[in-house]
Amino acid sequence: MIKSSSINNNKKNIKELYLNILKFFPKISYESSLLFIRNYDFTFCLNFIISLEAIASTLNLIGLHDEANKYYNISYQVKNITNEKFKYKNHIFFKHEDFKAIGHIALIGVFIKSNILKINKNKKIIILGPLSNYANPDLLYCFSNFVVFDDISNYEQIDILVNSASLSGNFQNKKFIYFDKFYSFVQENWEKNNFTSLIKIKDQKKIDSVNFLKSFGIGLSSHNANYIVLHVRYDEKDKENLRNANIENYIPSMKYLIKKGFHIIRIGDPGMPIINFKNNKFIDLTRIDYKKHIPFIFENCFLSICTGSGPSAINYLFDKPTLLTNWAPLSSALGSKKNITLPKMYYLKDKIISLNERLEGKYATAEYNYEKNINVIENTPYEILSSTIEFFNYVKNDDFPVLSNNRLLFFKRKNIYPFKLPKVIYKNYKRFDDII
Repeated sequence: MIKSSSINNNKKNIKELYLNILKFFPKISYESSLLFIRNYDFTFCLNFIISLEAIASTLNLIGLHDEANKYYNISYQVKNITNEKFKYKNHIFFKHEDFKAIGHIALIGVFIKSNILKINKNKKIIILGPLSNYANPDLLYCFSNFVVFDDISNYEQIDILVNSASLSGNFQNKKFIYFDKFYSFVQENWEKNNFTSLIKIKDQKKIDSVNFLKSFGIGLSSHNANYIVLHVRYDEKDKENLRNANIENYIPSMKYLIKKGFHIIRIGDPGMPIINFKNNKFIDLTRIDYKKHIPFIFENCFLSICTGSGPSAINYLFDKPTLLTNWAPLSSALGSKKNITLPKMYYLKDKIISLNERLEGKYATAEYNYEKNINVIENTPYEILSSTIEFFNYVKNDDFPVLSNNRLLFFKRKNIYPFKLPKVIYKNYKRFDDII
């Protein structure tokens, strides 16, 4: 585990370095930037943009977000002028270094939705490099109606020059906003326009996946989805990550859903722990090669139960109901009207850290517990089961709860999608929910 003292010392050193650099670096503005790039070649413009973004990234790292936004915005404007000069305007590029992981691939859907909604001027979406560079080419292929696949030899330079896609933040109406806020804005508008599934798997891709599920005794019906997807993150190489959870705590919920007539399909990777549970309706795919079937598995499930990891993002491509469990950090809870969120609980000594506190500052985004006096508590088997029963009934009846106006205003002020909490939170942690 990284010690909090080393983190704080590094931040202090970085901040001092930045302040020293500023003594020798001219004050940058949009106007002065234009003077720099007007008469210079491609390489100079490229390096100038790299410098601007390096400053912005450093400021963001040390917590000077307003100053970081200033440099991000200048960089954005400089890129626009440079894009016109070198004819890369109205393109947005994705590369595997940033979008290799399966969850990051799924989040390309946010940019596609933004195009469909005309939130920003329509951008031509380019996926760079061969599909084999990405964790799940079959999921990426699902975007083929919306994107162009291009193996450009000098893509690293182009990616820096153009306004490339980022999971740190993006531009909305020419202003830089962080990705969670960008997602929230896009998803809320998507639902206001009554859009549902973004993608539909092509028929020729379905046959193999249908046969794959049949081999486990799952016969699909056109009227009823008869299985649940389960993904509980655990990374042995990343034990301290707050997004990890204990799969054993999900067994009561699995038993409940099996009694309701459903199969449980557990997805993940071979490094995940073996679960102490046997049932002919429980299918553990973590030890076999199933990745090419992931899009089909999510598209046809009844619902999914996930923790804070990549597969949870796939649900938003198919408009699938999702129970988000053991969720931390809360600012990354990518919500939809068809989910509820069961968070992990944080305690400072004996005092619970409230929802309001969890959505801002140091608790909002941290994936690791840097403070020794903060105790992070996983969801109990009872809490998961209670939330599962509640959520199952919402999905079965196609009747999801609607938030009050006070709650909607609260989340709007936070610029975060207004996610819903299960009833067990109000019962067990009354001081957590501090929304007035």
